[in-house]
Amino acid sequence: MTSSLHSSERNEAVRRTLWIVLFLNLVVTALKITLGLATGALSVVADGFHSLVDASSNLISLAMLRLAERSADEKHPYGYQRFETLGALFIGVLMMLAAGEIAMQAIDHWRHGVPTVEPIALYLMAVAFVVNLGVVWWESRQGKRWQSELLLADSAHTKSDLWVTASVVASLIGVRMGLHWLDPIVALLIAVLIVRTAWEILVEAAQYLTDASIVDPDTVAKVAMTVPGVLDAHNIRSRGKPTAAFVDLHIHVPPGMGTEQAHALAHEVETRIKSEVPGVVEALVHVEPAEANEAVSPWADLTSRLRRVADGLGLGIHEVHISTLPDGEGYTAEMHLEFPGEATLGEAHRQAQAFTERAKAEIPALREIVAHLEPLPAQVLPAQEGDAALAEEARQFAASHCPNGQIQHVDLRRSGTHMTAAVRCALPAEMPLEQAHAQADALQRELLTAFTMLSRAIVQVVPLEDTPTPNEVTA
Repeated sequence: MTSSLHSSERNEAVRRTLWIVLFLNLVVTALKITLGLATGALSVVADGFHSLVDASSNLISLAMLRLAERSADEKHPYGYQRFETLGALFIGVLMMLAAGEIAMQAIDHWRHGVPTVEPIALYLMAVAFVVNLGVVWWESRQGKRWQSELLLADSAHTKSDLWVTASVVASLIGVRMGLHWLDPIVALLIAVLIVRTAWEILVEAAQYLTDASIVDPDTVAKVAMTVPGVLDAHNIRSRGKPTAAFVDLHIHVPPGMGTEQAHALAHEVETRIKSEVPGVVEALVHVEPAEANEAVSPWADLTSRLRRVADGLGLGIHEVHISTLPDGEGYTAEMHLEFPGEATLGEAHRQAQAFTERAKAEIPALREIVAHLEPLPAQVLPAQEGDAALAEEARQFAASHCPNGQIQHVDLRRSGTHMTAAVRCALPAEMPLEQAHAQADALQRELLTAFTMLSRAIVQVVPLEDTPTPNEVTA
């Protein structure tokens, strides 16, 4: 939603800029052509028609922007953003034609000279130069602000007008001083500069149209690797343009990871890339199982393989704990197995046995499985507020049992016949995670012992520097 709003704001700003530039170009065009016809200066008339080309390019840019705003459809599944690139490409071609026009005009001046002009022509051409200078500065600034290649290309085109107008003014001054050779020489130099600018625009547009790489692969890989469970990111490709880039990549995950978990992990990678890599509007992640020789921890391997077995039986699992047996020969796994709320104990037990047998068959090192059978409610249960006095008592109790931390938040909620306490405890950021987890577990047990009406207590630990929530206690 935020991305679409920003895109709409950007397009509206670009459109508004183009309309203003179009109006100013038409004013300058009318001034030059009228002045040229009145004084008989062909170079001024030619410059006026060159400005008319600018106005035409503004109209083309507006049309291309309108097309680029369209949403993706069946004919253009990646959207219409490249029409903006086509607009920049067309402007580059117009600049090449303008350079050719200037060169031919210079040769004509060399052969035939230019007519005598009055001082008023110089003054009015100076005014046109100042207007063009203001247009170039403002349009270039807007193009950089909104990252619009269309505005940047159009400002570069308008910048060529500065050189054209300057050459015309110089030629008029030269004519009045008797330096007839000055006009064609300056004009030819300006034509070369315009060709160079046009070439840069054409090359950049061609890169976008030929799917040149847009996003730094290392940046994408670093973002992907921040997702837990991603072992490697490779074959990273990108195309599009800086403000609308499409990225695809391959990631390696533990070999036994289930389909549902792998899909969720890929979705998280896509989300992070789109939010953390500037300009990326879509990311496609291909999931591959890691090779046997890739470094995968025993816990990650066993957990993913257990999830795969559960997926195959249509079961859900959570709170998986794996440890080695006392003799060091194999592992034991403890977990919660999820069943529909309407299932009977007998049905759940049979499914749990099937899960245990299949897991042991597929994972020979797994010697023992302890499964807690947990029914899932058919629907989300409504929660009610707990007792405020009890919440405050729980907060004080938690604070007294967390001497090296800070209790930031206590939330009591009643759902059906169950009451849950959620505690947010801030601990020193440098504390080892294992120690913080142990302290949270201890506080959880003490809460359940002291407040027998609680069915569940959950302790969330955060770094001490995190900003506390607005309400210390919620009940």
